[in-house]
Amino acid sequence: MSTAVNSLLSNLLGSSSGSSSTSGTSSSSSNSSSSSTSSTQTGANTPAYQLSLSKAAQNQQVITLYQNMQSLGQEFSSTALGLATTQVNSNVNSSNGNIAGVSQVTNNNYAVDVSQLAAAQTLTSGTFASTSATIGTTGDSLVLQLGGWNSGGTFSSAGTTASTISISDNSLNGIARAINNAKAGVTASLVSVSGGVEMQITGQTTGAFSGYSLSTSADLSALEYDGTAKSMSLTTAAVDASYTVNGSLFTSPTNSAVPVTTGVNIDLKRTGNVTISQVNTPTQLVANIQSLVGYVNSLVSGINQIKTTLGTMDESGIPNQFMNALTQVGYQSLNGTNSITTLSDIGFNVQPDGTVQFNQTQFTTAYGQSPTDAAFVLSEASIAYAQVASQYSGSNGVAQSHVDALNQLQVAYVYGAQADQQAAQGSAYTRTSTYGATTNPWAGVNFYQG
Repeated sequence: MSTAVNSLLSNLLGSSSGSSSTSGTSSSSSNSSSSSTSSTQTGANTPAYQLSLSKAAQNQQVITLYQNMQSLGQEFSSTALGLATTQVNSNVNSSNGNIAGVSQVTNNNYAVDVSQLAAAQTLTSGTFASTSATIGTTGDSLVLQLGGWNSGGTFSSAGTTASTISISDNSLNGIARAINNAKAGVTASLVSVSGGVEMQITGQTTGAFSGYSLSTSADLSALEYDGTAKSMSLTTAAVDASYTVNGSLFTSPTNSAVPVTTGVNIDLKRTGNVTISQVNTPTQLVANIQSLVGYVNSLVSGINQIKTTLGTMDESGIPNQFMNALTQVGYQSLNGTNSITTLSDIGFNVQPDGTVQFNQTQFTTAYGQSPTDAAFVLSEASIAYAQVASQYSGSNGVAQSHVDALNQLQVAYVYGAQADQQAAQGSAYTRTSTYGATTNPWAGVNFYQG
């Protein structure tokens, strides 16, 4: 709600409190008839603006409680998602980190044989006397086309527009600088060798389809390459990584985050054999289940406290709906038709009051049957819990929609109170049924005139 409305509410509440104090002092020195009149003012003859102020104060309390529930839900959502993305990774080992490093989660054992690493294309020129040696003339150009070469030397374009690189300085240094400044997907460097200097041009990405061809004007023919007998020689071909997983052949254009199977990625470092295996201990998995139990119980406790405080002030039923949605996660089938499908199958048991308890003996039995399914169910449950929390407490969630409606109502209460207070004080103010775009809920209520 706007700062202006909150400020006005504070001022009106302060004014109302001062008026009540004065009235109370006057009543203490009056006769019983005056005391009776004062009593009547708190009932049917209570000024309309005080009725609105009372509603506004209560409404603000409800808004604050819902905002507190949103904060609880948002914090829970992020922590639950954290469990879904980290809970299995600590149980994974690589038998040889020099060949492959684990970059994501896995739940089984995989024998990986890396026969070839992905590489970028590198071309090397002939030898020149020095870096200042010149080729061709100023104004010549190189045309670079990205694509791939087949085994017969035929080039296929990657579908991108060829890059034309203009040469304004035809020394080796100048040509290398022009190639690099063009940012065409390759990098040129000058390498000192016996007898002089060579130019090397290397692609910036790996993979069989990250190669390139070079065509030039006649004067720059020393830098041409078309896959056959041109002046530049192929030092390294653009190739995909080649590897087998449990005997099945796969390729990858990169050496990073190479997929082994669903949810399993590795980083290839050199050729050779490696086994990606699961550590035979569920210690981290147990710790994460216990963490999720704690998070759920903390959220349930917070929602219950808010529900108790709300009492009859708000009858939307949203806290109950939120609780029911959380409870349903505990009973969902999260793993298809496998033997371990629900949270209760791994010892995560929902109680009648919405809290959860963890039975580690039950978990150990399930983990012994299928570590993969046990880990998968917990991961899916963590995601499901996070989604429920987001649905009710997110920026576009159920609670926020209710808060938006309450804020609109608050505008009516506060500005309605201001209008009635001014009318009660005899100000020239025309009482209307709307304030801005919000309907005044107290339209037609008579204010007390003394």
